[in-house]
Amino acid sequence: MRISGRGLVIFDASGNAIVVNRRTSTPADVKTGFGDLNLSGTYSVPPSFLGDFEVKLTASAKLPTASTRRRLSTGESDFGLSADISRQFGSWSPFLTLGYLWAGKSPVFTLYDTTSVSVGTSYEISDNLVATASYDYDSSGNRLVSSSKGLFGSLSWVRDNGITLTGYGTVGLSSGSPGVGAGLPELVRA
Repeated sequence: MRISGRGLVIFDASGNAIVVNRRTSTPADVKTGFGDLNLSGTYSVPPSFLGDFEVKLTASAKLPTASTRRRLSTGESDFGLSADISRQFGSWSPFLTLGYLWAGKSPVFTLYDTTSVSVGTSYEISDNLVATASYDYDSSGNRLVSSSKGLFGSLSWVRDNGITLTGYGTVGLSSGSPGVGAGLPELVRA
């Protein structure tokens, strides 16, 4: 990872940046090195139990493998749980994702446990083209940063041979979220 900015930036188990100390009058700091190890596992509840609903339960863990001396890590483990609930209505697939993160208690940083909510839908434009839009909320992980609120949109082109190309964009709606973000087509092979 490479971090450049004025202040101390740390990351939670979801990879969200948390600014712990803002020093706007000093030159930008650059920190590089390997990040913390993030692990996750997902269980899909069998559809026979839930009728037309799809439910996926995910557990995640951030293990402190990054350098605390370089300020690339809090030095503590974080653990999270989330549930993704969706249902298909023709070409539409509305979804709701609820999450909770237990932040490791560091003697150096004051971090709070956080909640997250994402609500949105995907729409199948054609057999090979899917659009997704959502509103995302993450509660604040530190008293110096407000909660994150934003809009997300993506467009995915799915080929018959298992290859998917996805481009996305985000717009922040609060001071605790990035202003804008974008991703060029990402290639995924199933």
